[in-house]
Amino acid sequence: DDFAIKVSADGASYHSAMRVEPGSGAVQFPQGQNFFQEVTIADDTAWSIDIPWSDPARVMLWLGVDLLDHAFLIAITGTLSGAGNFAEIFAGQSSVLTYLSGPLAGTTGTVGGFAISIDDTGAAPKLWIENRLGSPRTFTLSTLGR
Repeated sequence: DDFAIKVSADGASYHSAMRVEPGSGAVQFPQGQNFFQEVTIADDTAWSIDIPWSDPARVMLWLGVDLLDHAFLIAITGTLSGAGNFAEIFAGQSSVLTYLSGPLAGTTGTVGGFAISIDDTGAAPKLWIENRLGSPRTFTLSTLGR
């Protein structure tokens, strides 16, 4: 049988928050996932997190930077492998954002901009953000999807 964690707001009606398939051990979040992270990244520095969503992905990422008109809505879809997973839906300043593949070093992308990357070279895929905007900046990431 599947292992499941169910939740209820009223004690009468329940929803599966998490389910584990016995044959594969795959973990599912039937109601989807949200993720929120805010991080300040120094200039010419890169920051990464283990990707908190499923692979293959079906996620919308809202990415904001603490600069006027620097907000982005990005779809991340497919088997996580790199820059090809990103599809830009909206960009406030599209010329400052570069999509890359692999780990970022802090000086990989264009001076005056920033880069995001999917790195699938390690045990767990990572999302990288690199700041080359000229000063420390706060980046806000919020996702919706699976």
